[in-house]
Amino acid sequence: MIYDVKYVVTTEEKCDNINYNDLLKQLTLNELYNVLDNFEEFPSNEDFYNIWNHVLGIDKEGFDDMLTELSFYIKDYLYKYEYQRYHHIEGGKHIC
Repeated sequence: MIYDVKYVVTTEEKCDNINYNDLLKQLTLNELYNVLDNFEEFPSNEDFYNIWNHVLGIDKEGFDDMLTELSFYIKDYLYKYEYQRYHHIEGGKHIC
């Protein structure tokens, strides 16, 4: 098996069967790299639009994963440390 040095993708997995115009199925990051690496001519505006939608979808998935992990971190942090309020407002004046 021959490996592509840039993304460690086998040559059999090149974008022959990848349909980037189908926006119902989100491409993976490796599939997107394969599509971009294997263009032989300048793609049309519609192709760029479809590829850009896949890029945004991949980015959104990563952002959603990051938010999920952050929410677990925040819950753990709130359970570990009690919130302390140092300033109370009495009659419009801050009291420490």
